[in-house]
Amino acid sequence: MHQSDKLTYVRSLPKGQRVLIALFGFVPLIAPYQLIIKVHWEEYFNLPFLFVLAICLGAIAVSLSLFFGAIMAIDSSTSFDLAKRTVTYRWSTAVFRQQQELWRFDDIKDIAVEEKEWSDGPPYYLLVILLNEGRRVSFAKYDKKEEANVESMKLRHLVKG
Repeated sequence: MHQSDKLTYVRSLPKGQRVLIALFGFVPLIAPYQLIIKVHWEEYFNLPFLFVLAICLGAIAVSLSLFFGAIMAIDSSTSFDLAKRTVTYRWSTAVFRQQQELWRFDDIKDIAVEEKEWSDGPPYYLLVILLNEGRRVSFAKYDKKEEANVESMKLRHLVKG
């Protein structure tokens, strides 16, 4: 969002996607139900049961990962206030209330572009605030390197100019 004296970048996971991810977390739980609970094992300490147990533990781990991802996905907004020469970074998750950090433009060392590689797709590019204290805060995602570079140059000019 661009206002006359503010630039705001928002990164969030929509609530519908969050719910969908959590619902998909129930699907792998079918394996433990079908293989352990529904079947009445006479003896638990045998080789076939250990194989079934490994499958079920893996399914539970996948379910927990999906639940955790749905709950802990970070929603963030970063606002550059040109009049006050400050950056406000706000973030929250489904379980943590909103947190806020405020930096002056003087606290910013640089605005960088960071490339992230995927094993099965094209890379994406993040805009990252590099603070004088050494911290890095990513705040915007782009699919094209050119777009990320243009935006970072614009922000560098605003912050340093």
